[in-house]
Amino acid sequence: MALRPRGRLVTVTRDGALDGDQLFLLYFLRWLTSTTDVAAEVLTWHEGILTEDLRDLTPVRAVDELDRWRLARVFEVLRIRRVAQALKGLRLRWWLLRRWRADVLYVNGLAAGRILGYLTRWSPPVVVHVHDGGELDDPALSDADRAVVAARTDRFVAASDDVARLLTDRLGIRADRIVRHDHFVAGVDLLPASTERPTRAQLGIGEDELVVGGIGTADWWAAADQFVLLAWALRRARPDLPLRFLWIAGDERERILWPLRHDLANAGVDDVTTVGVGWRPLDYLAAMDVLVLATRVESQELMALEAAASDVVVVATDNLARTGAVADLAVVVPYLDTEALAGAVATVLTDPPTRSAQVERAGAEARRHHDVSVGGPTLLDLLGSVR
Repeated sequence: MALRPRGRLVTVTRDGALDGDQLFLLYFLRWLTSTTDVAAEVLTWHEGILTEDLRDLTPVRAVDELDRWRLARVFEVLRIRRVAQALKGLRLRWWLLRRWRADVLYVNGLAAGRILGYLTRWSPPVVVHVHDGGELDDPALSDADRAVVAARTDRFVAASDDVARLLTDRLGIRADRIVRHDHFVAGVDLLPASTERPTRAQLGIGEDELVVGGIGTADWWAAADQFVLLAWALRRARPDLPLRFLWIAGDERERILWPLRHDLANAGVDDVTTVGVGWRPLDYLAAMDVLVLATRVESQELMALEAAASDVVVVATDNLARTGAVADLAVVVPYLDTEALAGAVATVLTDPPTRSAQVERAGAEARRHHDVSVGGPTLLDLLGSVR
């Protein structure tokens, strides 16, 4: 069936954290609420940084709010936790039951799929959108949770061929229950109202400096160590360039940032490296000349798409570019080849024709296939066609 002209979409998501799947939902709902008559509402397991942005678009309830049922609180105070948990489950089931006339229940991310264990027989059709293969290893999901998601989902949306394969291999989902849909980003006219893009002056960066950026948490998985090696190699190879390295960390606690600062100091590049901390790291793209994606995590597609839409050149390692949009949007070099990475970054910084050609190619690719005005209607059609 298709969504009714004034249909209802109920979305369940993990939280409002600044992660790819949550940004994707924000872009989709901003497009949906500004260009269609579909009524949307969101249930989030936990609140996060992006929750207020979601509330600017559509009604949002948090499971924590539903848990504050007075009767359940009485048993919590009495420390009769088993009864309190049972009552909380009943409250959540009642909330879902009252939405039985929605056209579709859209579950954004596999971790949010725990909600399916609370469905009643009168629930709407269910679509689960899996953005990253790593979601299948989420420790928050038990084997029982995975079995419920596999059994109660009418259709899965996979963000890549690898994700689709993993759904089949790990959850036993038949191929005819999986639909592929690429990631997308919003144009500048659809950015959240709270977007704040710091200037180079605010970051202490000179207008003539060439800024090489990286984004992620300051730990091994985000490959901050690879960024340190790149800074060291590039400064050593090109001492003539006015280089500035900008790492945007996801945590401002000094004990988290200390290992990165330690490595920068011992590599002798702390004097040309700015470690910034922002609640929306992608806002810092405007201060970069090139974004380097050399992480070990599986998907950085949204960062690559954001950069391409902002005319920022992306240099990425091939472990990120095996599938998906990164291969089409970035200059790709071998993973862990610091010399090749430094060479590619130096080329796009110092060769204007190469830089311009890469910006034009990546920007055109992002707009043609990955803009929300293209991807939004397609996803909406997918949601409306579930049976």
